[in-house]
Amino acid sequence: MAETTPTQVPEVDYSLNNPDTLTKYKTAAAISHKVLEAVAGSLVMCKEGEKIVELCQKGDQLLEEEISKVYKGKKISKGAFPNCIVGSYVTPYTPLKSEKEEAEVTLKANEVVKIQLGAQIDGFGTIVCDMVIVRRWRRRHRSGTEEEKKKAAAEKAPTQAHISSLLEKVAKAYECNVVENTTSWIFDRNEIEGEKKIILSPANGVRGDGVPAVGEVWGVEVGLSLGSGKRPSSRQTLSEVVKKFGQFPFSLRQLEDEKAAKYEPAGDSESSAVSRLLTTLAITKNGITRLAAPNAPDLSKYQTDKKIEDEEILKILERPLARSTGNKTNKNKKKKTTAGEE
Repeated sequence: MAETTPTQVPEVDYSLNNPDTLTKYKTAAAISHKVLEAVAGSLVMCKEGEKIVELCQKGDQLLEEEISKVYKGKKISKGAFPNCIVGSYVTPYTPLKSEKEEAEVTLKANEVVKIQLGAQIDGFGTIVCDMVIVRRWRRRHRSGTEEEKKKAAAEKAPTQAHISSLLEKVAKAYECNVVENTTSWIFDRNEIEGEKKIILSPANGVRGDGVPAVGEVWGVEVGLSLGSGKRPSSRQTLSEVVKKFGQFPFSLRQLEDEKAAKYEPAGDSESSAVSRLLTTLAITKNGITRLAAPNAPDLSKYQTDKKIEDEEILKILERPLARSTGNKTNKNKKKKTTAGEE
């Protein structure tokens, strides 16, 4: 009787070299953006006194509804990064319904609140954090010449110490401080806290590891404080519940005993106002693609006498984010029109 050899299952390429991977990231990003806009819009329209926990629950429900609409019938994991609506905290936080005091926390008039949420498709997650009623300033990037693009692409990646130094200079220009131990992580399949990480204003002996490279997806976080930027305690690690959630974050509201896994969120040690933004981006050969990012502010509504004067930073801000690959559709359309006229 002839022997049969077991069929080997081909190994799947989960890197950005596989178009399906980027598609799943973009699908998760589209959901994240849609829900972020809905939650932010509802917050703007909310009246003083509305309970934050109820708003979080509504956001969670909307995420689940949107996620259920994609990849139907496919045997792939799908999930949500729970809605976090916070005021003075730096770390993601959401009140618990089982905690009487927390369940009664409400929105205050003219309060600056941060919203963080996200989605994952087949383990490829995108997370975004934005703020409502916030004054911030950001220079826009211009497209750049081909020569400038080539020069930027040829430069070596800056060290973590240099990155931290540059952002601290930007913060000082606006009389703010970078929140210590603000961390950006490399994302991977089923992982949003990978081996490589960048830590801004490191303290208490912590250190980052590695720098971004082409073919990677990162969750880039920036936290600023009107105070010292010091945290009263170290960054908390989110518990893993592999059986139910895998490596993707989950809300304590989704646990049977949410009190048992509760942690204390961190704010500024001086209780000063803090801001926090988080963007998920992909680094491709053509430059940076922002998968999930906060909405760009309308700068015409804000005025400030503060400005960046550091020459190195000004030059960096003038660089393009990505190389233009052109619009093939428009080019083909133009050729056909010309041919028709002849």
